[in-house]
Amino acid sequence: MFSDNIKTRLMERFNAPLPDFRKRHIVFWHDENAEFADIVSDLALPGVTVIKLTNSNNFAVKKLLTVDGLSGNHLV
Repeated sequence: MFSDNIKTRLMERFNAPLPDFRKRHIVFWHDENAEFADIVSDLALPGVTVIKLTNSNNFAVKKLLTVDGLSGNHLV
């Protein structure tokens, strides 16, 4: 299934070894045409916080990535 392939590829990225001095992975997913909006909503990646950017949560996401969520992996 297509969504299984996406999940597998994302988990490969999150499970890849971290470079020196890095503590987490942050993967930015740009879906300009919202082709995968339904898939992202249903993604359950172990150890990864899935964050959907909206027009009203930019500051909250920036705070999460730079202050509050420094030890966890994130898919934005």
